[in-house]
Amino acid sequence: MRSDAGPRSSREFLSAYISGYVDGEGCFTVSISPRAKLVVGWEVRPSLSVSQNGDRAEVLQLIQDHFGCGSIRPDRSDQTLKWETRRLEHILDRVIPHFEEYPLLSGKRFDFERFAQVCQLMAARRTSELARLDQNRRSGPWDESQWQTAVQR
Repeated sequence: MRSDAGPRSSREFLSAYISGYVDGEGCFTVSISPRAKLVVGWEVRPSLSVSQNGDRAEVLQLIQDHFGCGSIRPDRSDQTLKWETRRLEHILDRVIPHFEEYPLLSGKRFDFERFAQVCQLMAARRTSELARLDQNRRSGPWDESQWQTAVQR
């Protein structure tokens, strides 16, 4: 990454840049799968990933260094590189606070807010509520009011 960005190379500028980059190239995902061997019968896996062509790998390294977590790996499905973090404690302690302080500007903000709520439910060990949310969600895409109603139940 070039270091000649001048006075804008502050931590604040970098944080805002990363939020904008994730707004365009990132993906907040929560996978919910039935797992009979687990006590609650469900496995919930949150992740934040950012994909980029290999010739711009330095941006992914910058993101990894900024958050201090995750890994960079090839994504063979589309010949790109992907930075991804899945560890709940890193998401709660590093990722969520970052995007609360440097919010996304597109509609992806709603995705982040749902993602953060799910992670907080996981931290509170409210997995049965997550399974119920997943079953209800399968009836079709939810708008923000449907999501808020379901989470508050």
